[in-house]
Amino acid sequence: MKNLLIELQAPSKQGRLYWKHDPDIDPYLICLRNPIFRKVAYIINIGGGLAVLDIDSNHIVKRVEINISKKSWVIEDEFSIICRQLSADLSFPNLLERNNEIALAVKVTVDSSYQRLNIFIGDDVSYSLCVELSENCFALVENNYLRGFSIKMSG
Repeated sequence: MKNLLIELQAPSKQGRLYWKHDPDIDPYLICLRNPIFRKVAYIINIGGGLAVLDIDSNHIVKRVEINISKKSWVIEDEFSIICRQLSADLSFPNLLERNNEIALAVKVTVDSSYQRLNIFIGDDVSYSLCVELSENCFALVENNYLRGFSIKMSG
């Protein structure tokens, strides 16, 4: 696997992802989950485990785990996500193997008040589309490739 090609599907309860504060894991990882979790059919391991995506048998992402310690997050003063927005489910149509490895960089940036977090996948962090996965979680997409996630961690 060389890239994270996605297809956008009609939004459904199956494809919603939510971040929830968990003091036991927050210093170590970020976890986005769908409450209607089905059996994992595929796993995408990015950057040697820095990011792990669990995908169901319908190729819809059900869980995202970012394994980068808070100590390694980059604080940015200027912090905004500006792009065209739409609501959809993320589908990974080209998965054939149960375990998929992809060698891409993963970087986490956060605003100075730790209210908004961006997770960038790959060296090219350009994106033109923000796909709403829930009220506090967006996927960052460029030309049908997943480039990261943006998470609102307050309110």
